[in-house]
Amino acid sequence: DDLVDTPISLILSDISHVQCGEAQDWYISVQSPKIDYLRSRYGLPSKDLHVTLGFIGEPIYDMRKISGNPGLPGPKRNFWQNLYSIGYTS
Repeated sequence: DDLVDTPISLILSDISHVQCGEAQDWYISVQSPKIDYLRSRYGLPSKDLHVTLGFIGEPIYDMRKISGNPGLPGPKRNFWQNLYSIGYTS
């Protein structure tokens, strides 16, 4: 297949957050024209892409994970400040 060893560029967006009850997910939204093209080439629908950074509780699968999700707590705070504010410890 011509996909083997094909470089695919990714455009990373901001860190976002979703919450459902006690469960919380943090992720980076990703865009890739090459992946969009490949999905359409194989008859697959367009898809929101993301990289999960971590979660508390169970992963949240039934919410859209897009850039700038309004569920992001404290828009001027960064990812690590948000983890600290909810009491995360490593």
